[in-house]
Amino acid sequence: MVLFIFDVESYKGMFYSVHDFCGPKTNSIIAEQSQKQWMRANEGVLAAQNMEEQKCLAKMRERGVEPEATLKLKEIKNTAFTRTHGHNRLYKDLLPLEDKNIACSKRLGEMNSDSMSFKSIAPGSYKYWRLHYEP
Repeated sequence: MVLFIFDVESYKGMFYSVHDFCGPKTNSIIAEQSQKQWMRANEGVLAAQNMEEQKCLAKMRERGVEPEATLKLKEIKNTAFTRTHGHNRLYKDLLPLEDKNIACSKRLGEMNSDSMSFKSIAPGSYKYWRLHYEP
């Protein structure tokens, strides 16, 4: 349960590391379309993450430790997102390039490829999602 939440948050951090770096260096339409496509493709996984969080907090509420669990869950999510957002080679290898416009446009497209899908990036959590949530 918590691993799935962590993996989804890491996956979001990976996408947004590229989006946040490349968005201002490309045509804004490219960045917007990339984000819309990514959100559409991952809609089920993102919704499942929210449901998993609610289940986790409900269990903690039953145990009487919801306030502590809420803080811990926020910390876990923040750590996962920040770790991948700030230390991701997917944008760092673009830093030395002189012309970032073309490279960033291409990279934003790559973020929506099969090789960058949740299934490819976090296969264990993808299986968990399919087992418990896939429509």
